[in-house]
Parts: sequence; structure tokens; C-alpha cells
Amino acid sequence: MPAQKPAPGARSTPAAAQATPARSARAAPARATTRATRSAAAAPQQGPALPTSLPGQASWGPVKGYVADNSAAGTKTNTPLIETPQAISVVTSDQINAQAAQNLWQALRYTSGVVTGGAGADSRFQNTYIRGFLADQYLDSLKLVPGAFAVPQIDVYTLQRIDVIHGPASVLYGNGSPGGIIDMISKRRLAEPFHEVFTQFGNYGLMVGGFDMTGPIDKDGKLLYRLTGVGRQNNTQVDFTEYQRGTIAPSLTWRPTADTTWTILTQFQEEPKAGFFNQLPVRGTALFNPFGSASTHLYSGEPGYDKYQRTQDHVESLFEHRFNDVLTVRQNFRYMDVHADVNLVYPTGLQSNLQLMNRSVFTTTERLWYLTADNQAEANFYTGPIKHTILAGADYQTVQDTKVNGGGTAPALNMFNPVYGRPIPAPVTNLSQKQDQNQEGYYVQDQAQLGRVFGIASVRQDHVGTVTSNLLARSAVEEGDKATTKRGGLLYLFDGGLAPYIQYTESFQPTIGS
Repeated sequence: MPAQKPAPGARSTPAAAQATPARSARAAPARATTRATRSAAAAPQQGPALPTSLPGQASWGPVKGYVADNSAAGTKTNTPLIETPQAISVVTSDQINAQAAQNLWQALRYTSGVVTGGAGADSRFQNTYIRGFLADQYLDSLKLVPGAFAVPQIDVYTLQRIDVIHGPASVLYGNGSPGGIIDMISKRRLAEPFHEVFTQFGNYGLMVGGFDMTGPIDKDGKLLYRLTGVGRQNNTQVDFTEYQRGTIAPSLTWRPTADTTWTILTQFQEEPKAGFFNQLPVRGTALFNPFGSASTHLYSGEPGYDKYQRTQDHVESLFEHRFNDVLTVRQNFRYMDVHADVNLVYPTGLQSNLQLMNRSVFTTTERLWYLTADNQAEANFYTGPIKHTILAGADYQTVQDTKVNGGGTAPALNMFNPVYGRPIPAPVTNLSQKQDQNQEGYYVQDQAQLGRVFGIASVRQDHVGTVTSNLLARSAVEEGDKATTKRGGLLYLFDGGLAPYIQYTESFQPTIGS
């Protein structure tokens, strides 16, 4: 059986030969929930009363139940799903709660065309595949840029919905996977007061607790807040392994008029134990070993040495202003900072005695930060009997990823009688690298409707520049990519709700690195 790498997917990590991932049984957690909700007080005497979801925001807002009617994922506009000529799935917060999902993998488990958990018990990165391709992840329609180990993860409790686009989406989002994208939508303020506290307990010492509070701050309802927090801790069936995460997400919305909305979303996340990597040899797991089978509890690393610590912070600004019935502008912005500190001992193969596992050591310290912005102008008008929604946008992204890697050998481990605690030789630095990438994108889209016929046409131009600097050799490699992507689609909506469509669309995904 082929080896699995410590970092699955398209990531640069040390290889481990002749190994298969240890299996991890998962039991549904018992959920003990305490919810306290409070309906809105009487409408304020001054200023307009705000609805729970602002007008025109159904595509970004929360969904009651399991079925969404609108989504902005495929168009970046407030569009009914039945009128969108593309396959889009929506996982609502009610579905996430009903599944007692602990992470993104579990939340997407029932989504068609999506494969999760491909790395077995290794959930450090939560790589997710759509139509066979590693999917890009977005938060509030802005890309979450991954490093090698400084990989952003968003706690599902802080989300109000997850939209999944099936198929290429480069025409709106820029360079990305041809399989599709996952767009997670953060919880945002509600006009009516809502308060929730919950706890969960489950197998392997699972303990989860969280709270969610939202409502207006002033009597006019022009200033609203939301404060969400969650903490998680659990062991696994593998010895010496544990997850720990704490997340706090304050947000504030200012709505001075019915036509202007400005929301600031922040999130601070600390993961002292962000996951583990565990492999076991193929002889003694999938294949016969004369000495027996490896225990499902066996940890192949070094408990006193291994660590994976990750911190991530971000701030978002979501601004929208409606000038009149025709023109609306939006400006979305995010700054994110992710740190990862990793020590890892992993097996590289089984010795000829079929008992001792050779092992190596890998270390990395990585910092990833980036800025991303998306500016949009939307116009709604008629040309004769044809209704148009024109979207023009320009987005920009700048990323810097710095990492220092080390490697070496570690003492062998008997898979049937493991003895831990032997000294680990100091790893030798073998990589010191800085990678800078800038991307600019310009796009325009026309959504047209003539009676029951809906059409869409989009075009985008991208420019991507990457500089990879080898800080040990004091050298650099520059790369430049550009592409034009297009989309066209046509849909007919029958009286009974049947909406067949045809679509052509393209993707653009340059290979980064030297």
C-alpha cells in the first residue's frame, strides 16, 4: 500500500513509506443542550424596525430548516437557487446542529459529490474533495489561503450556513479548483435578541461548550452585535492524542439607514493541540504479520516530543450601500494571520524483523498572513422586456508565507511493545523559505431574465505573481500567470418547479512553487 504523507493533499512534507493510517472509530456524541432565547421587545418608537434578515440578504442570511431557497455562491448576487444554472448545495445551521457536527468534514458528510475524511483519523487540515479535486475553502466569499501547516480552520459553530459550488468557479473567484469551492458564511447579527448556551459530552472524553448572543445595542436598532464563543476538547482511540480548541468571534453591525450596512467580523482562535498524525505499517494492519496485529490504540510518534500548535486571528469588513433601485455597491475585506508550530516523529517503514518501525523527525515553524478584498457594483434594470442584473467587480489578494523546516532520524519503535521517551536528536534545518503572492482579478457578469428563461454570462481576467525565496541559498524564483475565464448558462423554469439548464464554465489554477 502506498505511503501517506504527514500533510495530505498538495503539501510539501516528509514521506512515510509502507504505512497506512490508523483507523479511528467515531461515535455520535451525546448532546446536552441548554438554550435560552428571548423574543424581541416592543418595536422601538424611533427609527425603522429591523427584520431578522435584512431585505435582499436571503442569499447570505440564516436558513430555517434544512432547505435553502437562495444562495449568492454561484452569482455573488441575491439569487434564488431555482434560477441559478449551476449545481449548488447549502448546509444550514439546523442541519449542522441535527448532525451534531464537530467540524467541516462532518457538516459536509451528506453533501453530494463531496468526499471528506480521506486522511482517516488525521483531521489537521480537513482537506475536502469535490468531484475528485481538492476544494478551495472560502469564508464570507473571501478565500481562506492555506499554507503547508498554517492552514486556517473555521469552527462550524461560528457559521450560519455552508454553500458548496459544484464545478469550476474561477469566473467569479479567481484561481481555484476545477471541482468547486466551499463558501462558509459567518454568523451575523440578528435584529431580534437571541441568547444560547450549550454543552456536549461524548465518547473519548469529548467536552464542548459554547454560547451565542445577538441583538440590537441601541433603542433605534441601528447598532447591533453578535458574540459567539466555543471551546472543544476530546481524546481519540489512539493513545496520547488529544484535540483542544478555543474560539471567540465578536461582531458589530452599523446600519445608519435602511440602505447602508457595515459589519465588522472578528475571530480569535487558539489550538494548543490542533491534531495529530499517526501511521502504522501495512504489515500488521492491512496485511498479515506473524507477530500479530497492531493495536488500534498504538501511537507511532513520540508523546513527549510531538506537538501541533496553531493560532489564527482575522478581521473582516463587509460594507454595502444601496444608492437607489438600480445601483448597489459592496466592499468586502479580510486580514488573516495564522501561526503553526510543529514537532513530528513519524514511521518510515518496518524493519526486516517485522517488529521495529524506523522513524524520522520533522519540525516546522510557519507564519502565514494575507489581505484579500473584493469590490463590487451591482446594477438592476430592464432593456425592454428583459430584466438584467449586472455585476462588475475587482478583487485583490496578497499573501506571505514564511516557514523554517527541519528533519532528522528518531529512535525505532517496537509496534508490539512500544517504549517511548528515548532522546530525539536535534533536527537539522533543511528549508528556510518565504513565498509572496499577489493576485488581481477583474470580472463582469450579466444575469438576464425573459419570462421563464434565465441566462447568465460572465468573463474574468486574472493576473497572479509569485516569488519564492530560498533564505538558505539566498536565491529566488519568480513566476507569473494570467488567464481569462468565461461562463455561459441558460435555464428554463417550468410551472411545476422543474428547471433544466445548460452551462459552460472554466477554471484557472496555477501551480505555485519551484
